[in-house]
Amino acid sequence: MMAATNGEKPLELSVRNFGPIAEGRVELRPFTVFVGPSNTGKSYLATLIYALHRFFGFYYGRDKNTILPGGAFPAQYLKQSAQRTGLSSDSVASILEWTAEGYHAWGEGGSEYQEFSAKELPTPVLTLVRAAVTDADHWSAPLSDQLVRCFGMVCLDNLIRNGNGSKAGFAVRGSVRNGERHRPSYECKVAIHEGVKINAMVEDVLPLQNSQWFPPHFATPWTILHGMESSSDEEKEAVAAQLLAAYSNVFVSDSVGPLSQPAHYLLTSRANLMHTHQTIVQSLIAGASQPTIAPTFSGLLGDFLERIVGLGNQRNQREASEYPLALDLERNVVGGEIRIASNPVGYPEFLYRPYGWERDLPLANTSSMVSELAPVVLYLRHVVQPGDTLIIEEPESHLHPAMQVEFTRLLAAAVKAGIRIIITTHSEWVLEELANLVLMSELPVERREGFEGADLALSPEELGVWSFQPTEDGSVVEELRFDEEAGKFPSDAGLVTVELYNRFARIANRIERLKED
Repeated sequence: MMAATNGEKPLELSVRNFGPIAEGRVELRPFTVFVGPSNTGKSYLATLIYALHRFFGFYYGRDKNTILPGGAFPAQYLKQSAQRTGLSSDSVASILEWTAEGYHAWGEGGSEYQEFSAKELPTPVLTLVRAAVTDADHWSAPLSDQLVRCFGMVCLDNLIRNGNGSKAGFAVRGSVRNGERHRPSYECKVAIHEGVKINAMVEDVLPLQNSQWFPPHFATPWTILHGMESSSDEEKEAVAAQLLAAYSNVFVSDSVGPLSQPAHYLLTSRANLMHTHQTIVQSLIAGASQPTIAPTFSGLLGDFLERIVGLGNQRNQREASEYPLALDLERNVVGGEIRIASNPVGYPEFLYRPYGWERDLPLANTSSMVSELAPVVLYLRHVVQPGDTLIIEEPESHLHPAMQVEFTRLLAAAVKAGIRIIITTHSEWVLEELANLVLMSELPVERREGFEGADLALSPEELGVWSFQPTEDGSVVEELRFDEEAGKFPSDAGLVTVELYNRFARIANRIERLKED
């Protein structure tokens, strides 16, 4: 009997008539795996998740340096929504009084971060938060822009599954902690037809409790409230609208959980990109002044190139010893060190030094395995932080089965270090090792001695495997449940193994009959 979950409710994402997918629903667990035949929508769904990270991270995320197109701060849109609620004098007083009671200042003049006390939203403020969050008309254009950008398409209609007139779109459902439990709190439904139409709903819950944060793009509560006694009614209303926007921001960010944090996407053909990134960038510069009517490439590729080129800046580089995940990947799989050298203009050159060698090799002169894993090493060392999501397409590419198993364990180690992982895969070896890590969670810690990766056991609440299966009406996405009796995730790859053996048996039998004749 598998261990029970701890009651945490993962974020839920459902899609309908989206790209190759007819319908599906997934939960974004710390380690999320997409499996299934090619052209069934695994990368489509992974790209959608990345686009949602970009959107919610911009508008509700915690990065104070994030600037939206046009120079607007993320909170501006919720602030406008809050102002449209038409705050009454009683509402203004309720917001200001509750804020003053709920926060405390750290020293004269306040501090950069203010701690929120364990105090529930009063009903008047909660009502206003619900109205601000569900006023979603102003989200449509920026969300549409992110989808078009990430998929590299001219218009969103290209995302609708062809040959079907049914409604297309997706929905995000989140929850917030209410006491000891997580309760459904927020749903954002997105319909795609000649653009984006959003419908947001908020359940009747008390969203702000315990260790919440105050959005860094706002002034501290002490600074906001200082001198309010002598302020005019208009000034008080402006401050109350700003605070209401902050509370709405906190509510959405907590409801969508990981989607409000940064995400990083590593595409397939990573080896080719590492070999040709300089040529691609040079071509872009050469054609920058030429008119275009379509995206040159997807936002996924653009973001990857931006990250890779940015690693030439020494300020963006970290000490290797401080990031053990990257070091373990080099030691256990790559067999050497991935190094960065910058030319005089700061453009990076990526090198590989095998262990025991005294000189570097250009990455273009290394094996496909090294080039394929080099960006993973670089991201783990220089880019990804705990709390971020790392999306990797086909991590098994160019890896021997033994190395696929080692890499799978390293991804589990990343989850244990607080990094969320999403992968698409065709590898039975990856699934087999993930099954072993889930099965190991059934053993008490003291009984795991002698097993490799004994500290990497994954509970069912940490790992979710989702199967993409083709049908006449498009692919269907369903959770692939762990088979406790067989000790594995029963994917279709096993059927291929059986069919190959049966084919061998038929051929061998015919050969034997020929000998008898």
